[in-house]
Amino acid sequence: MAVNESSISTAATIFDIHFLQDSICAELSPRDLRRCCLVSRDFYQNFTPYLYRSINISRRSVFKKFCTPESLAALGRHCDLVTEFTCVFAKVWKLLLDQRCFNLEVLNSPSLQYRLQNREVNKLQLCHIIALTRSCPRLRVIELSHFWYSDENVDQFCSAIRDHDQLREVKIDHFDYVSCNQTRKMLWSAFKLHRFSLNVMVSHYHQRHIDGLEAERLIALTGTTDPVFALRDLSLLCKIHYYEADTLFRFIRPCPHVERLAIPSMDAARYLPEMASVIASNMPNLQHLNLQQLTAAPGLIVQLISACNNLRSFVGSPGQARVSEVYKALLNHRETLEELNLIGGHRTSSHYIQTLLSSCPKLEVFEAMGLCFKHWKETPKQKMSDPILLAESMLRYAGPWACQNLRVLKLRFAGTEKSDEGGDDSGNHESDEDGDNEEDGVGSPEEVFPRVLYEQISQLSELEVLWLGRVERVLTTLDPIALADYISSGNEIGVADEQSTTLDEYGHRSKATLRLEALRCNVRDGLVELTKLRHLKQLELRNMKPYISWADFRATKSSWRSLDWHYN
Repeated sequence: MAVNESSISTAATIFDIHFLQDSICAELSPRDLRRCCLVSRDFYQNFTPYLYRSINISRRSVFKKFCTPESLAALGRHCDLVTEFTCVFAKVWKLLLDQRCFNLEVLNSPSLQYRLQNREVNKLQLCHIIALTRSCPRLRVIELSHFWYSDENVDQFCSAIRDHDQLREVKIDHFDYVSCNQTRKMLWSAFKLHRFSLNVMVSHYHQRHIDGLEAERLIALTGTTDPVFALRDLSLLCKIHYYEADTLFRFIRPCPHVERLAIPSMDAARYLPEMASVIASNMPNLQHLNLQQLTAAPGLIVQLISACNNLRSFVGSPGQARVSEVYKALLNHRETLEELNLIGGHRTSSHYIQTLLSSCPKLEVFEAMGLCFKHWKETPKQKMSDPILLAESMLRYAGPWACQNLRVLKLRFAGTEKSDEGGDDSGNHESDEDGDNEEDGVGSPEEVFPRVLYEQISQLSELEVLWLGRVERVLTTLDPIALADYISSGNEIGVADEQSTTLDEYGHRSKATLRLEALRCNVRDGLVELTKLRHLKQLELRNMKPYISWADFRATKSSWRSLDWHYN
C-alpha cells in the first residue's frame, strides 16, 4: 500500500532536543528569556522554566518590582521551578517561605559591600533563612554575607546544618566578634559538608582551654565517637586566640579529605610547626594552600609548603621579607603549580618571578599585583609591596616562559631607563635575592614597555586577563639614610610625571619632545604585539597613560571584538 507523503506531518521542534535547548538557554540573559516567553504559547511553556530557574536581584528597583502582587502571584505559580536564588535584600527570604519555594538548591544572600546598613538589616532575617534551610530538602549551597551571632541563632543554624542530608557548601562572610563556644559549635557541625568557609574574629573574652567534657560534647554533635569529616575545602579566614588553637587542631585532624585549606591567623612561632606536622600526616590530598591571613617568618612558611604534596595553588602571606626561601620552596612544586598569588610579596624578587614563569609549565593564573585602580587609590606603600619584574632580570635570564597555558597575568614591571647624559640613571637599584646588581641595563635603550616583556606576553595565546603596572624607579640609591631623608622631606616614592620637565630653552624643549615620541613609539609597538592575544577579555595598564595616544587606543582596541580595557 502506497504511503501518501503529504499526509505525514512532523511535529518535532527544537524544544524536543533537550540538550540543544539547554545549551541555547544557557547563553540567554534573563531579559532575552522574558522576551522569548512573549513570542507564543509554545515559547512560553518552554522558556518559563529557564526564566525562574535562577533568579538574581541586585538592585532595589528590581526588588520593588519583584515584591508587587503580580510578580508574587507568578512566583507562586512557578514556585517548583526556582532552584537558585541570589538577592542582596534578605527580606526576600520571607517571601519565598510564603510562596513555598521549597525546591531551592542554591541560596545566596550577599550584602552591599559599601553599605553597612544593608548588612545590619539583612542579618535580622536570619531566622527566615534557617526556616528555609529546613524546608528545602534539595538545598546544596548556602552563602551568607551577614549573620546574627546570638547564641539562639547559632544553635538553630548549626542544628539545621547537622540535620540536612543534601547540604554540602556553607559560606559565612560576616567579620564580627564571635565567642569561642559559638565558633566551636559551627566547626563541629560541619562534619557532613564538603566546603565550609568562616570569616569571623574569635573573641577571647572569658575564654579557656577546652577540657575533656567539652571535647566530648563537641564530638557528640557528629553522632559518632570517632568522626571523620567529609570536608574538602576548609577556609578559616579568622583570627584564632592561642586558647583556641588546641580546639582547631582537634578539629582538623579528622579531616583527611581536605584539598583546599586557608589557615587562620594565629601565634605563628608557637603553632605553625604543629600545623605543618598535621598537614604532612593527616592531609595527604592537600593541593591548595592559602596563607593570606598569616604573618610569619619565611622559615615557617617554608615548612607549610614542604608539608604539601604536589601543590597546585598557593596564596602567599603579604609583607614577607627574605622571600627567596619561600620562592625556592615553591619551585619544588614547579611541575604541578597551576595558580600563584604573590600579592604583597617583597619587591626585590625579580629573579624569582622570572624563574617561576620560566619553570612552571602548568601555570594558569599568576597574580602579583592587586588593587584595581577603578575602585582604589594606590598608596606609595602599596606600590612598593608587590613584587616587581625588572627588564634587566628578563634579559639576564633570557628564555621563553614555560607557562604557555596562562590565562590570568597580573604583574608589576620596571623598564630600562637612561639619563639625559646617555648613561644609566637607575644607579644601584634594588638587587635580586641572589646578590646580582643591575649593570645589564647600562647602555640599553630607554623603554617604558620593555620589548623583552611584551614579546613574551604575546606568545601566551590563551591569556584572558592581563594587568600590567609600570613602576618607575625615581630613586638612584638604596642608602637607608638617603631614603629616610627623601621620605621625611615630604616626597612620595611613587610615579614621576614624565611631562613635568622644566623647559626654559628651545633645545631642552625639543629634546623632551623627541624623548616622549620615542617612548610613545615603544608603547605603540608593545600594543601591536598584544593584539596577537585573540582570547583577551580584560586589559589594564597602569602608569602608562602619558604614552598612549587616543589614536593608538582606538586602533588597538578595534583588534578585539569585546575587550574591557582600562589605563591610567
